[in-house]
Amino acid sequence: MDTRFSTDPTPETDPAPRIHHDALDPTAARTAVGERLARAREVSLCCPGGDPTGAALAELVLTGLPRGRPAARTRIVHQHPARFHLTTQHQARTAAGVGAEVRTTGESCGAMLVVDRECVFLPERERAAGLVLVTQPSVVAHLADAFETLWHQGAAFRSGPAAARAVSDELRTTILRLLADGLKDEVIARRLGLSLRNCRRHIAGLYSALGAESRFQAGVLAERHGLTANRPATGGPWPTVVDRSTFSVSMPPAPTPSR
Repeated sequence: MDTRFSTDPTPETDPAPRIHHDALDPTAARTAVGERLARAREVSLCCPGGDPTGAALAELVLTGLPRGRPAARTRIVHQHPARFHLTTQHQARTAAGVGAEVRTTGESCGAMLVVDRECVFLPERERAAGLVLVTQPSVVAHLADAFETLWHQGAAFRSGPAAARAVSDELRTTILRLLADGLKDEVIARRLGLSLRNCRRHIAGLYSALGAESRFQAGVLAERHGLTANRPATGGPWPTVVDRSTFSVSMPPAPTPSR
């Protein structure tokens, strides 16, 4: 285990504060997560779409939760496209079987596991399947609060046509907002947990519905006609008839589950 300790900064030696953290190799990471989960009272897990480290964290949590004595509360947040993934659907059913609550959101703050608001496990960028264990109280509190924001913005994990329509409507609204902000396709796809191909399919549908010829024009038209306002995943249906006078939007169907 590669351990890095912080020291109290002094003006003469190190004016920049450091963060308490341990970098764990995959074996040490699995052990550390299991030990924390064994005595946990509250577990909060964020799994952004398209991030293999988030999926690996989910597997660690689902295998590490004690079956005889589940944590007092276990919450898992995926992104909306996860509802269309067969593997994630199976994970959600497994999580519910051990008493966990599962929700999905549009955007994400990145893969992380918060345990008892005392520590946070984050993916280690330099080492595949490695984790960084953060224990600095201020950083832990900040990340735990970020999870709470996502959780309260989320909707309960459900599959089926009605759920697919609801989350698809929210995805389209969010894409319009990000287009209005001038973000590139690759950035939008990454933030929403979509494949680039699927993201561009949605964007092409929005262009067609708005009669726009560029991302800038699409963003301006959507903003002008109030289509970028955030809609809850459980909100009313998205308009289904193209009407250039009101800029109602007709979109392609939700993606089919991946196999």
